[in-house]
This record gives sequence, C-alpha cells and structure tokens, in this order.
Amino acid sequence: MATITWPVGLPQKPSPQGYRDQPRDNAIRTAMEVGPPKQRRRSTGEFELINMVITVDRTQSELLDTFYNNTSEHGTLPFDWIHPRKESAREFRFRKPPVFRALGGLEWQAVLELEVQPLNLGIANFPMTLSGLRAWHRSDLNVFADVAGCPIDAAQRIYTWGDISGNGLDWIQATRANRMIYQLDQMNGRPGIVANGVSNYMQGDTKSEWAFLNDGTDWTMWVVTSFNNSSGIASIVDSGGSDDTKTGFYLNNDFSAAAANIEVTRSVGAAKAIVISPATIGLATPYALVATNEVDVGGDDGEIFIDNTSAVTDDKLNPYAATDPSDFATLGALSTGLGGFFKGPLMELGFKEGVMTTDEKNDLADYIEARYAIAQA
Repeated sequence: MATITWPVGLPQKPSPQGYRDQPRDNAIRTAMEVGPPKQRRRSTGEFELINMVITVDRTQSELLDTFYNNTSEHGTLPFDWIHPRKESAREFRFRKPPVFRALGGLEWQAVLELEVQPLNLGIANFPMTLSGLRAWHRSDLNVFADVAGCPIDAAQRIYTWGDISGNGLDWIQATRANRMIYQLDQMNGRPGIVANGVSNYMQGDTKSEWAFLNDGTDWTMWVVTSFNNSSGIASIVDSGGSDDTKTGFYLNNDFSAAAANIEVTRSVGAAKAIVISPATIGLATPYALVATNEVDVGGDDGEIFIDNTSAVTDDKLNPYAATDPSDFATLGALSTGLGGFFKGPLMELGFKEGVMTTDEKNDLADYIEARYAIAQA
C-alpha cells in the first residue's frame, strides 16, 4: 500500500451526484485487412478511473490543497483510501488537480479525477491481497466521529472504526463516554485509536458477522499496538464468549508476573502466537503480534506466554465466566462484564480465514516493519 493516506479531515465518501467509476480500456485492437480485428490485453494490471465530487468548507478546501500540492507532491505520489463502491482499501492517484466550484455561502464542490492502481500480488499491496481476508482495520482509514460518517479530528471521540477489507465488519461504540480517542502521532508518525484503560471499548456492529471467531474454524489475527497498562489484565480482543464447544479467545496483557506477558487463551483446541516485534516487550513499546486459532490440535488449553518468567494459572488466564458464544466481539475489553480495559494506542487489526503460511507471515512482518518501523524479532 502507499505511504500516505487520504486525510481523515476530508469527506470520506463522495456525493452520489457526479460519481462514476469504470475500468480503463485494457484491450488493444488491431484492424486486419480481412476479417475481424485482433485483440490482446494491454497489460495484466487493471487500472480503474473514478470521477467524484465531495463537498468541502473553507478549512477542508485548504486541507485538500495542501494534500494535493505538498503531501502527494502535485498528484505524483499514490495514496491509500477506501474505494467508494467496493468499500475496501485501495491505492489511488490523482489524474488532474482538484477543481473547486462555489455552492454559495462557505461551501464548495471539489471535483476529483482519480486513478485506482492495479491490485497486484506482492508486498506493495499487502495485506489487501492476503488470501481469506475477513476484516482489516487501520487507524488512518475509515475512522468516523458519528453515525453519519462525519470526518474526525484530532482528540475527538470515535463512533466507528470501519472495516477496510470490503466485508463490512466494523467496530462501533454508540455511548459517547465509552468511546476511544483519535490521537495523532502515536507510532512512526501515524495516528492511533487510543483507549484509556478505564471505560473505552468498541464492539462488533452485529453478532452474526463476527461469528467466525466462535464457529470452530481456523483463523489468524494480527494486531499492532503498544500497551500502557501497568497492572492487572488488559484485553485487546475478546471473541464474544465461550462454552464447551465454541472458541473462547482473547489476547491478554498481564503484568502481574515479573516480566511482561502476552497471552492467548481459548477453551478448546490450541492457540499459537508469535511476536514479530522486538523480542522483549515493555510499557509503551510498539509491537506486533500474530495469533492463530487452530482447531483440533493437540495440547492443553492453548495458553501462550511470551516473555513470561513465572507460572500463571489457568484461572488467571481465563478471568471471565462467559457461557454465551453469541456475545458481541469486543475490542479493548472483555465481552462479559466489560472488565479488563486496555490502555494504549491501537494502530492496526486484521483477521483472515485459516492459518497463515510462512510466506504470509514473512510478508506481514515486512509490511509492518515498513509501515510502523517495528523491527522484526
């Protein structure tokens, strides 16, 4: 993906009027003296052309000017944004400078002509090209301040952290007092979704869409974050409960031991985790974790300890007594009783079907190192 992102302070969706997207004609036709023309594909990369209109106020018009002239270097650099129709993260590029039309008062229409870059395989478009991608959340895309999808500003509370995989698995918090905060410059100059460790959390917008976490199938998750909890239990993700046949899963930071731990617990099968960040993790240390939920694998309850120097019992690892596998998936707290609040910035979160291959893990590690400057362990 690109190194720059469409500003969150600008409208994230175009106006219905004036929107048009179409694939660029990728066929070359050669007229023959006799018979129909020959045709062949121009290239394997399929570009897409998009014309759209967004409505901006004076401040937003200046932000768009700055983004075009300075950030994208007059449109020469590609940028990440959400495809308006496909609702997934893609790489865009300006074809022409924005054109502003007065609407009256203090509003203008900004007419944009954009080019969507080909979604080729390889690290440049990872993890959009990851096989079986179910959900993907990045702190600089699809973050909204209210249910209407208003652009968010620094230090504002977050209503929705939208999925950028195209599958619509959003995280939502309707109660203002429980919302996480959008903060700038949290990791490698990028904004973060910051939880306060006291009351902030989000939940999946529907139970059914997140049911794959509890249906007994294999899946893999990755998270990029740093934690600031100095004691107690801090849950990053809770799948929504467990019983004797369903998976009860949460990533857990527990600082009661002498050294920092990251633990993954589940009720059946096995859980596996690898840290692809620095091998030693402490407070406010950026790290990336990959956790795999793999069913029908021998072993104990699936606890995983990283940098753990003392024994921790199963009871400590599984501090909630969830019995309903259809609880809401929860981000930043335990789904049952809403304890174990996480403190720190969440930068990225992703889920895929199945177990990651070695090549996929290597691609993910390379992507995270390039994007967040987190050295691989």
